[in-house]
Amino acid sequence: MDTDAAESVLESESEEADTVAVEPELLETFLYNVSEVFNEAERREHIRLTNEGIFISEDFLPTFLERYVEWVRSSDGDGISADKLKRRLFDGNEPDLLYLVEGKSCLVGFEASHSFINANKIKLEKHVGSLASAKTHLNPRDPILQNLEDVESVLSKTGFELRFQSGGHRTVICLPELHLFAELASHSKDLQKRHPELAHSLRKSIRTLGKILSDAKAVKPKRGLLIPGKYRSNKEVIYLQYRQLTFVKERSGKILFVYELKGQNLRSFLNKEMVQVVTESRKKQLGCFELKMRKGGIFGNVKTKLDRFSVGVNALKDFYIAVVRAKALPKFRLKGFYTVHDCAKALSPICSNSSRIELRDLPRFHGEGQSKKTRYRLGKGWVLYMNERNEVFGLAPKDGKTLRAEKKPRPAKDPSQAQGSTDADAPRANDTIR
Repeated sequence: MDTDAAESVLESESEEADTVAVEPELLETFLYNVSEVFNEAERREHIRLTNEGIFISEDFLPTFLERYVEWVRSSDGDGISADKLKRRLFDGNEPDLLYLVEGKSCLVGFEASHSFINANKIKLEKHVGSLASAKTHLNPRDPILQNLEDVESVLSKTGFELRFQSGGHRTVICLPELHLFAELASHSKDLQKRHPELAHSLRKSIRTLGKILSDAKAVKPKRGLLIPGKYRSNKEVIYLQYRQLTFVKERSGKILFVYELKGQNLRSFLNKEMVQVVTESRKKQLGCFELKMRKGGIFGNVKTKLDRFSVGVNALKDFYIAVVRAKALPKFRLKGFYTVHDCAKALSPICSNSSRIELRDLPRFHGEGQSKKTRYRLGKGWVLYMNERNEVFGLAPKDGKTLRAEKKPRPAKDPSQAQGSTDADAPRANDTIR
């Protein structure tokens, strides 16, 4: 047998030994002896039995694994690494960080799922409540808050808040807005690419949030910005922007709202704002749109001399990207602080003046990535993409030369599913301007 073959056999035998050494029953047997392995203070401060298994605090996990390995070796002589034991303990997955709250104390750690045959024999405190995710939420009692520089955690009359100090200015963000920031970050490829820690837990992203707030710049009206409709008449707020992440801030320093104008978060923002537009409209009419919110983001029906069709949020998103971000067709530019209502109003004449057109009469790029079932309309220099239900699910300027090519079109799915699809998979010919 050659050397490589021998090493392969040894590795295979080692893996089999590891598998035998960590049968599920082993954890329970180990915990029967927990009082011999961990002292009372360690058990009280770092380990709990839960309804789903066992909870181990984040800081104590390396110690727990080290002593678990030592116990396995002393019990049956089998060797196993702490990394392999950790993978077995958490079913091969990287565990999510969780909060375990008991009265005024707050533990931060991981839960290993396990069904114990005789949990009464395990001398550990039992936590009967539920655990909360630390990925997108922050508990005011989190110990990490005591060790952050330039950040003060305060329990005020209005609730828990974080106060950031930067350049002589104070910025205050309360728990709801903090959780909103975490939710946006969890869906933002752009933010996670620049700040990978945002993908793991909010508690470890607080320093990053402070830096983002420090780097964010105030937006002047002449630059133009899409804002939430509820702040349109509020002259006492300022808008701070870090890339496409925008903070609505009172002059006193308090953050009122957070939103991102990119990717999945952009579509979500447009959809929620359009729901408000439809709900608050008395006449249920906006330009050519007969307002009626339907499944999949459809918000308006359009009637022309020849036919009827409807328009969805995906089309509004494409219009926003082309006109505002890609700076295509300057005559359609929106100015100042404008809202989704203004975007829909600007889109209205394009839709009302559109008519059917065959793909053969359009520049070839409009058909790239589109289904054979896709239908087309042309209005005021824009091509509208429509599915079999006469729902406009996308649009792009007719002249492809005005677009900033950043991505090649993806193969399209059935356009009948376009309005119900997510921002990531919605089939649109103008993926090139995203």
